[in-house]
Amino acid sequence: MPDQPLTDDAGNTMIDVTGDNIRHPLIDQIKTQASAGSVAGSVVRLVPSEEPEYVVEDDARNILLRVTGDDIEHPVIDQVKAVAARIKSLPSSAPQVVFEDDIGNILGSLSENDFVHPYAARTTRAALAGVRAMSGGVRDPKWDPIQALSEIFHIVLYGQSNSVGWGAAQVIRTLPLAYGLRFSTGVRAQDGAGTAAVNHPALTPLLETQFGGIYGYGETQATALVMMIAQLLWEEDGIDITGGALGKILVSAPGEQGVSLINRSSGTKYFQQLEDDITYGRSLSDAAALSYSAGALIEIGGESEYDANTSRATYAGQLRQLRSDVQSWGQGVAGTASPLPLFLAQVSTHLTYNRATPTSALAQIDVAADDNICLACPTYFLPFWPDNLHYPPAGRDWMGAYLGLAIKRWLWDGVKPLPLLPQHISVIGKTIILKFNLAKQRKLVFDTTTLAAQTNMGFQVVDSAGNALTIAAAPRIVGADRIAIQMSAVPAAGFQVRYAWVGVGSVAGGNLRDNRGDDIVFDRNGSANRMDNWVPIFQQGAS
Repeated sequence: MPDQPLTDDAGNTMIDVTGDNIRHPLIDQIKTQASAGSVAGSVVRLVPSEEPEYVVEDDARNILLRVTGDDIEHPVIDQVKAVAARIKSLPSSAPQVVFEDDIGNILGSLSENDFVHPYAARTTRAALAGVRAMSGGVRDPKWDPIQALSEIFHIVLYGQSNSVGWGAAQVIRTLPLAYGLRFSTGVRAQDGAGTAAVNHPALTPLLETQFGGIYGYGETQATALVMMIAQLLWEEDGIDITGGALGKILVSAPGEQGVSLINRSSGTKYFQQLEDDITYGRSLSDAAALSYSAGALIEIGGESEYDANTSRATYAGQLRQLRSDVQSWGQGVAGTASPLPLFLAQVSTHLTYNRATPTSALAQIDVAADDNICLACPTYFLPFWPDNLHYPPAGRDWMGAYLGLAIKRWLWDGVKPLPLLPQHISVIGKTIILKFNLAKQRKLVFDTTTLAAQTNMGFQVVDSAGNALTIAAAPRIVGADRIAIQMSAVPAAGFQVRYAWVGVGSVAGGNLRDNRGDDIVFDRNGSANRMDNWVPIFQQGAS
């Protein structure tokens, strides 16, 4: 039989068959093993036949290997061929590889972005449950009275322009969410411009609306926060609400562009819009024979308070009063005595209003220490429009994901999220050490990719009179949870550390966060938004 080498495209010999031999790494291994077997008493020989093939037999004439001009038969090679046949049988455009048993039951699937298998799902949920524990601990029964239990869970998205989608100019998602709800006139029911009854005729699947041109209304935080809650319920708890059968989340945005909180308080027409949303949320739920609760309030604002030069204490009091007033109305409509949790996104635009002190931001930090108020995130790291006041759709979307994460943690998991702040500040020589309340197994990170590097990563140190003290070297991370700030001199008693009071450009900011985004990502339309815990704007002295 003539020499018949099989080569690849580069001319490398893959297998070589001659009249008295066959050379291939796998077959060489088989022959070696067979030869070793003959030492033990089993005679294995290469037997040429009358056909153009070679057969390897043992002394009992059992065929171990058959090689022909176009085939090789051996259990291992047969297995490889079967797998290859399965791969070749997939259509060229197949988005995934599906693993099946002999009767066609799907055991799992593999795609570019996912691996679906019951064990993998259990493992993922267990890992993310650990992530949840790292992010704040275990369920606290203290929060049981505010947990999300109703079939229609109403989140009221209140505030100024950034709460109603003003300036967003467009929407991201063009298909409704089956597990989210809005009033049929829109997330902003007041867009109906009729009576309360006309503006609240029915509940329909959640879909953002756009009108008013380039400076008009568009994306709010509503869709992203509902999607984030659904994502976490599935990933962490194995609960799939996306079909809508396990309850739905109603979101309404009754706020108003450019109106300060005092002018949206109880007794104003804007507060009446909020009351109408809750009233009709309950009545429409009753009509569908579904349980209802006004379970969460979000307030997105603080800008008009800078414009009016509202003091820190005054704004803090207004936030507390808002929560109390909405709670009273919601309890009366829903017929429950549950406390109402308030969620905030810390405003970071004091420089746009030429305010040296971020009074609104500090007031939001103050009230977040209250039992029923939570700071979901600062906002300085989000993308802004050039006006340094409003967020494009992507920015509101990302903020919505942070609000959804905070709502899931508190109202489903029973763990109140805490802002990432120093829990202790001390001085060692000329060095100020800040120890942060970092969650377990997390670490601090200076991020100069999401936000351009700020002066001293956003840190300042001032004396008791507010005069700037000299920082001698860039702040550094020491250990997982501590920041060291090297001063040019030992700071005198009464010094204060400030963070994100100034910035590069008109938006104040800083570069310090943790690494929660290694485990939690909000990926909408390929955005892959990391959900890191960013340090909010603060001022704090030695403790």
